[in-house]
Amino acid sequence: MKPLPPLYTLIAFEAVARLSSFTQAAGELNLSQGAVSRQLQLLEDYLGCKLLQRGTRKVELTPAGEQYLSEVRSALEQLAGATASLMHWQQDKQVTVACSTALASLWLMPNLSAFRQAQPDLSIRILANDNIQELQAFEFDLGVYYFRQPPKDADAVALFDEHMYAVCSPGYLPAGPAQPAALLDETLITMDGGQRDWFNWPQWFAAQNIAWRPAARQLSVTNHHLAVQAALAGQGVALAWGHLIDSYLASGALVMASDAKVTMSGAFYLLLPERRRPKPATRLFADWLASLAVMRR
Repeated sequence: MKPLPPLYTLIAFEAVARLSSFTQAAGELNLSQGAVSRQLQLLEDYLGCKLLQRGTRKVELTPAGEQYLSEVRSALEQLAGATASLMHWQQDKQVTVACSTALASLWLMPNLSAFRQAQPDLSIRILANDNIQELQAFEFDLGVYYFRQPPKDADAVALFDEHMYAVCSPGYLPAGPAQPAALLDETLITMDGGQRDWFNWPQWFAAQNIAWRPAARQLSVTNHHLAVQAALAGQGVALAWGHLIDSYLASGALVMASDAKVTMSGAFYLLLPERRRPKPATRLFADWLASLAVMRR
């Protein structure tokens, strides 16, 4: 076999390139930033060329780095897949589903019993992560995430378009839906981290042609699931994805805080990672998700 650079340098290179940050890569790899930098320097010395452009706030790949990354990522995924198969992590009758915490708790889990009853021999593993960029393709069989544009490194099928609603508990606004501008005087539940392509209050008010100003009161949470839970508890008004809270609206646990809604420019997509051989169980689950999405449109 031809000489290879140390494996740990390739892992560090892939992490830095994917996250565009030495600091974030160091956190993911549980190393110091200096250690990651030294590993990248060792790899560049071994190859005799520069892979990264340094000196900017965001790490950028050189042309050689872009070409090398594609091959390194493919090789690492193949190695991880082979290791997983050997260690029985990739069982034929287990499907690992990656999705956001909100989609897992508000949409997938309430509907999952129907699939499990129909396919009792299959095991489902839910990998909840609000940022798909933090996941490697070998970690999951399929994913469900919201995107304005579907990623190019996966087989993506649109499940459903989405609308954004302002919602609250029935007791929070007992007089019924308010005019959009009046919500600026209410407690607005905001999200300060997490999922890419998140839609926020300034954008919602802009869609109603209302100038944004900081609300009189705000409650900040870290993910969409907590925002919905806060609204259910009567803590304020939250922005919520229509498909994720339709059961709460139907039961009356949540009500519209305003009749206004925003049609989102993207959609929730079903993702099948490239270079990941779909198992029969994966296809079964993907077909079930697609049929569920059709029924809920």
